[in-house]
Amino acid sequence: MTPIARQRWFSKVHKWLALFVGVQLAIWTASGLVMVLYDIEIVRGEHLAKRGAMAAPLNLEAVLSLKQVVHAEREPLSALLIGNTGRPYWEVTYPDGAELIDARTGSPLTPLPADQVQAIAKQAYTETASIKSSRLLDHAPIEWRSYTPVWQVEFSDKDATRLYIHPLTGRIETVRTRLWRIYDIAWMLHIMDYRTRDNFNNPLVKIAASLGLTIALTGLGLVFYRVLQPLWRKRRISKIR
Repeated sequence: MTPIARQRWFSKVHKWLALFVGVQLAIWTASGLVMVLYDIEIVRGEHLAKRGAMAAPLNLEAVLSLKQVVHAEREPLSALLIGNTGRPYWEVTYPDGAELIDARTGSPLTPLPADQVQAIAKQAYTETASIKSSRLLDHAPIEWRSYTPVWQVEFSDKDATRLYIHPLTGRIETVRTRLWRIYDIAWMLHIMDYRTRDNFNNPLVKIAASLGLTIALTGLGLVFYRVLQPLWRKRRISKIR
């Protein structure tokens, strides 16, 4: 292949790939910019609500011991006594899973009522906005992507803050805000996982990245043939003269 033919080949591959992948390259740049504009703590809404269980004094005299609540035929791997807004419970882990037991009655925990969930949400929330809605969800929204049922409590603030709360223990599982949702869309576009938004090794991103690398390499080839090679020829001619 002659130098002119190689130059034309590099030019064609470069232009057609740029036309095909150029939009995704722009999306990568824009979504990457969105993701670096804010600290991740702000995106996660850590300044808006406290995560985890809400601590409260426990009356240990009314709490049943571990031996009183576990079944004799099942040997637990671990057990933890936890209190949330004054509600004590045993979190007992077995080889086949975990069980949450009311530490006062010895019965499995039942879902918390709406008024108690709202009280937990208000205690965890660090701002002054009122509760807009509270719902026990049977289907996980895209911003939650975890187990159901789960309590969703939304506040009427400028951030559209939503707390996701464990239906049995009242634990604050996570915080979602308007900024987090924008960040999540940027993340989805960046990793090209448009369904679950958590697989950054999917075939689409691998193909696009490979084509992007090819664009860069063919561009370097064009730089050589259109810039460096003519300069080299001029220097060679000037030396001969």
